[in-house]
Amino acid sequence: MHQRKKSTRPEWLIGGGDMGELIRLRDWSATPLGPRHSWPPVLRASINIILSSAFPMVVLWGRELLLIYNDAYRVIAAGKHPAALGQSTRDCWPEVWHINKPILEGVMRRGEVTYLENQLFPVTRHGYLEESYFTLSYSPIWTEDGTVGGAFVTLLETTSAVLSDRRMRTLRDLASQTSDVSEVDSACQAVVRVLEGNLADVPFGLLYLMDDDGTELRLAGLLGIEQNSPAAIDRLLLREPEQGQQWPVSETLSRGLLEMNDLRDRFGLLPGGWAGPARSALAFALRPTSESPDVGLVVLGISNGRALDEEYRAFLKLTASQIGSALGQAHTRTEERIRARAELVASEAKYRQIVETTHEGIWITDPDSVTTYVNPQMAAMLGYQLGELRERNISNFLSARDLPAFREEERELKRAAAGGRQAEYRLQRKDESVLCAEVNTTVLLDDQGRLTGVLRTFSDITERKRAEEALRDAEARLRLAAETTDFGAFDFYPLSGELIWSAQAKRHFGLPPDAQVDYHVFLRGLHPEDRVRVNQLVRDVMLPGSSGEYMTEYRTIGLEDGKERWIEARGRVLFDHEGKPMRFIGATVDITRRKQAEEEIDRQRELLQSIIDNIPVMIAIYDPRLETFRFNRELRKVLGWTENDVIQGDFMSKVYPDPDYREMVTAFMQSLEPGWRDLEVTAKDGSKIVSSWANIRLSDQTSVGIGIDIRRRKRDEEALRESEERFRILADNSPVILWMTNPEGGLHFVNRTYREFFGASLEDVKGGRWQPLVHPDDAPHYVAAFQKAVRERAPFRSEARVKRHDGAWRWVTSYGDPRSTTSGQFLGHVGISPDITERKQAEEELRGLNRSLEQRVAERTAEAERRAEELRALAAELARTEEREQRRLAEWLHDELQQVLVAAKMQIQLTHSAVKEPGLRELLEKACHLVDESIGQSRSLTADLTPPILYHSGLVSGLEQLAHWFAEKHHLRVTVEPRSDLKPENQEAAVVLFNAARELLFNVVKHAGVDQARVILSETDGRVQLSVEDQGAGFDSARLAESSRAGFGLLNLRERLHFIGGEMQIQSAPGRGTRITLLAPKGPERSLPGGAQAEVESSKTSSVVGQPSAENTEASSAIRVLLVDDHRMVREGLAGLLEQDESVLIVGQANDGHEAVELTRELKPDVVMMDISMPRMNGIRATQRIKNEFPHVRIIGLSMHGEREHGAAMRQAGADAFLHKGGAGEELLAAIRKVAGHQDDAGETFSGTT
Repeated sequence: MHQRKKSTRPEWLIGGGDMGELIRLRDWSATPLGPRHSWPPVLRASINIILSSAFPMVVLWGRELLLIYNDAYRVIAAGKHPAALGQSTRDCWPEVWHINKPILEGVMRRGEVTYLENQLFPVTRHGYLEESYFTLSYSPIWTEDGTVGGAFVTLLETTSAVLSDRRMRTLRDLASQTSDVSEVDSACQAVVRVLEGNLADVPFGLLYLMDDDGTELRLAGLLGIEQNSPAAIDRLLLREPEQGQQWPVSETLSRGLLEMNDLRDRFGLLPGGWAGPARSALAFALRPTSESPDVGLVVLGISNGRALDEEYRAFLKLTASQIGSALGQAHTRTEERIRARAELVASEAKYRQIVETTHEGIWITDPDSVTTYVNPQMAAMLGYQLGELRERNISNFLSARDLPAFREEERELKRAAAGGRQAEYRLQRKDESVLCAEVNTTVLLDDQGRLTGVLRTFSDITERKRAEEALRDAEARLRLAAETTDFGAFDFYPLSGELIWSAQAKRHFGLPPDAQVDYHVFLRGLHPEDRVRVNQLVRDVMLPGSSGEYMTEYRTIGLEDGKERWIEARGRVLFDHEGKPMRFIGATVDITRRKQAEEEIDRQRELLQSIIDNIPVMIAIYDPRLETFRFNRELRKVLGWTENDVIQGDFMSKVYPDPDYREMVTAFMQSLEPGWRDLEVTAKDGSKIVSSWANIRLSDQTSVGIGIDIRRRKRDEEALRESEERFRILADNSPVILWMTNPEGGLHFVNRTYREFFGASLEDVKGGRWQPLVHPDDAPHYVAAFQKAVRERAPFRSEARVKRHDGAWRWVTSYGDPRSTTSGQFLGHVGISPDITERKQAEEELRGLNRSLEQRVAERTAEAERRAEELRALAAELARTEEREQRRLAEWLHDELQQVLVAAKMQIQLTHSAVKEPGLRELLEKACHLVDESIGQSRSLTADLTPPILYHSGLVSGLEQLAHWFAEKHHLRVTVEPRSDLKPENQEAAVVLFNAARELLFNVVKHAGVDQARVILSETDGRVQLSVEDQGAGFDSARLAESSRAGFGLLNLRERLHFIGGEMQIQSAPGRGTRITLLAPKGPERSLPGGAQAEVESSKTSSVVGQPSAENTEASSAIRVLLVDDHRMVREGLAGLLEQDESVLIVGQANDGHEAVELTRELKPDVVMMDISMPRMNGIRATQRIKNEFPHVRIIGLSMHGEREHGAAMRQAGADAFLHKGGAGEELLAAIRKVAGHQDDAGETFSGTT
């Protein structure tokens, strides 16, 4: 079995859970990030940060914003995981790119930080476009060069909280909007209005009410759909068969709840509240209570933006239940109104009902005091059954002290036969207690005014009497206490406005004992912040029907002594029988010191609470009976429970649902058992939290529970146990010696290979007893290196010979790395010691081979360098040969072929002028056109081979022509900047520089991605310097040999420059443009083509006319023309064309520039037709000499090349016009006449070319 070779590159990605493992396993080399070992340090650090976080976090890297995320984010990614890893944000989440794009542009371009809370992100992660909400933070990741390399995104999904808040608001609105509605139809409209505010959860709805006979349902409310919709059926019959287009009434009413998933088949498209039509709906039977009959049916549409989970289903069920309850309450209120109207009609029944249900006792007797009626409340007040009172009289229950007054009242009633009396009597209850009653007596008369009976109403005033008695006692005690303590007393009579204060009460308001007081003084003495509140409290307590109890705290401002005091006031209002306040009595006490102490206690309590809330442990404060709890912030965060959950009752059952486990925990919490105990606590969300708890009992018997979340520790312990077990199995099966040490450096584990190799057990080498196994010569440095690694907790690397079990000395290399806990505690080293004896032997053999190979390599290297130099020289010579051949071919095209073509054209033109037959003239015109095309192709080929302007006008003109050519052909705007009037003397260097500039500009067109470039020509240290630069894509100049952008061309340029004594410098970087500088020697001047040729071909032999002919002398009024051209056929053709015009006289012909100068001196011509490229002296030099000696002589330049190549040079030399040799004869004649002044516009210089 082959062992996989271990990478020598250290692994930077450690841990990270499942996502860390997934990142390590993935091949990143094919992604824009490249291999993982090449990732920049800031990206590595960012990834390690998110992988160690328990919150969902994402790193978005590079221009593509590639996603790398942690384990917590997988839940959010859902169905997009694991494909989302390494994917661009735009491709992974296209549905929310319109939200993310501007945010991420701000992060990446401007380094902005963005925070969004409860932001809607409609995402597709479970197969549909889902309504989701997130709280997110976007922040830039800065790279080492100060740019933004990516973005940190920390996010928390808040969908559940947002939806819960929205749904609870809907349920609260349903309850509040329907609570006071008394009509059923009004309740239906209120339901529709509320649900219209939450179309996100209920995109459509229909509300049906049952008719009175229970045979059909009528449509009473419509939500989210039009009245003409197929789903908006006005009436649903219960007894007819349900068709496919009708709501399933019977099935819904029988089952109570029905889910429908065929809405489109039934009714077509219905609103879905999100994206597209609804797919499903829930139909509910409406029942006010579980036992009441159905009152209707409601259909609630389901949003296609959320799955119908338990929470969504529960919300819809609660909504339907709330609707049913609202309809039931409205129906009940309607029935109550009907009943009230019926009771108004039946007055006697109503009267009896009032009598039977009143809270007052009613006792009716006849004129003889015999009982005729007693209501149930009267019997209850006395503690008797109703039948027991009908046989007895009122006097049987009166106290002996009140009986005389009652008998006198009866006698008076019989005499006067008039009622309206009020009295207070004491009656004895069945349990012998006393009932104090206020009795109102009314006589009952017939139509004749005769007494028919007496009606007495009894009001129980027992408690009031007791209170008045207790108040009188309290007044006496309070008055006594006020005189001896700090208590003040007040007595206020509302009807008269009189206010009486004790001396101490006046001191509470900063007044002397003799000060006069009233209610206005009382209000003026209150602190402004308390004045309105206390005044309103006094008014409220004196309102009829109030309890009359008065207790408050307020501040006084010290009306005369200016001292602010805190006062506690308590009192009671006494009312008369009509409920009017008669007297308001009470006491005041100075509580300033107590308030100051309370404020200090509050400050200390806030400080203590702040400390408790900021301690990173869970704290619960509870009473011995485990009925009240207070939690700190950490406990609320970890478990989710709050004090409100305790108020709801049976809190311990929620936290510990298992009865036996709860009993054990309760005993532990109520005991004073010292130490910590691990408990499994149920969090509010139902999850199980493993934590460790200890209890402390305070002096007031309050207990404090301190808890630590140990889930991570438990997971770490379990992971450690599993890891150690796996390690031991792997270690014992490893073929390599493996060992582990403790923090002190002693061995405490060795694998099977170790034991078999050394023939020793762990006990034999435990601690430091392994050292004798190391060879004596190697032991000092080996042991010292190991001890240093232990002291510094650093990696250990060393080689040594060790004694095998058979006594043989074997070489090993030991590698040890420190290991530690997640908290950083050092645990020792773990290492391996592979046997490298064979490697050592091979190395020794290899060293011997290397010594012999080095000599041979040196010899072959020298030979290779010599041959390489020869190849470079050969390559340079080939390049020069190529240039010479190109130049020779260009000269032949120009000097031979083009001249012949021009001569042929001239002959055709001569023939054309002599022929009159139309057909033949047309053929000659076509032939002339073909010759023109041949001349054009020949010129282009000449310029491609070697531009003639380079030889006639120099390098600067050649570069300017090149710039114009690139602008026309490739739309590249090239700026030529000659920094000095520089003309290389070395013609070979000029050609190399020109060709190099052309090749470099081609590279700009192909690779730079820009539309402009610069060519700079200057002189540096006696050398010609040419630079070509652009601001385009650039490339890595350090990898020139590998770059397809540079390719072989740049390296070839470097070699060509090298062999003419020059060099090339390259400055470029990706995205930062390119500047390439060429340096070449100026060198000695080389002859220009045609400048001083020793031999002239026979076709260029001079045919000079030394003397003018007789014809010439006679036509002295004609324009005298001297023809100068080194091609005889061209001269003859020109002469033939021009002689056809009588105004032109050919006075002579010259073969080169030198002869042209001589003949001009001799023949004195008016016009010289001057060729440019000629032997001995070219046309440019000849023009300069003629113009210097004979300024009045007009010179017309002629060339096979265009205006751009030679026109400027000829004009600078003094030529009056410039023409192409291939032009029409008429153009030549027109030019001659113009420059000679034989036309009206002769003052203009003719510059036309063909």
